[in-house]
Amino acid sequence: MLRLDRATWLVRAAVRQGTPGSGAPALVRQSGDTGVYEVPVAEVTVPTGAAVIAPGQVRMRPLYQGGAIRPVRQLGDASGLLAAGDILYQGGTWYGWNGTAATPFVDDTGDVAISLNAKWREDGSCLVRRVGGTVDIEVNAIFGNILNEVIFKGDISGLVIATIPVGFRPPRNKYFAAILSGARYFRLSVQPDGKITAYWASHDLTYNTSLRASLTYVQ
Repeated sequence: MLRLDRATWLVRAAVRQGTPGSGAPALVRQSGDTGVYEVPVAEVTVPTGAAVIAPGQVRMRPLYQGGAIRPVRQLGDASGLLAAGDILYQGGTWYGWNGTAATPFVDDTGDVAISLNAKWREDGSCLVRRVGGTVDIEVNAIFGNILNEVIFKGDISGLVIATIPVGFRPPRNKYFAAILSGARYFRLSVQPDGKITAYWASHDLTYNTSLRASLTYVQ
């Protein structure tokens, strides 16, 4: 073990002998400005009457320093100082350094506006947000930019409502049930190309029909 003696503030290698049959002895770890503090280096098991110590009777017990936490202005600022396991904080986001790159613990994009298809107009928030690997989409829209516009039930499949930006799109289609005003409904699909598309409508889609949808999925 290594022993710090605060009487001299020197650290020396030392041996703490245990009691036969009782396992490794407890280390002395006195807090404050005086006393002794010990950290383990190895445990050695000595059989009764042993003349030599075999390699299998030595168990390493190194105590590693914990990873550093470094606030930085840019992720590259500390690249030459980092070791695997270090933590970075930059611009409101925490990152872990894996030895070659910084990976965010939780990446929060905040709310990002999405644009509706020409047949729809906003009636509240139309936003997308990603926190970690979870994407949440909020759509509040009203159908029809032309007075008395109608899309018949059989023609609704494939109707694009909006498109979400790159970085929020799913790797495969995600499906949701959506309720429209007037107790109507259809299925929504969020596709890998970012399109939010309607299918399988229960009724015709008429002018001023409102859509309220909250869609959540894991990328």
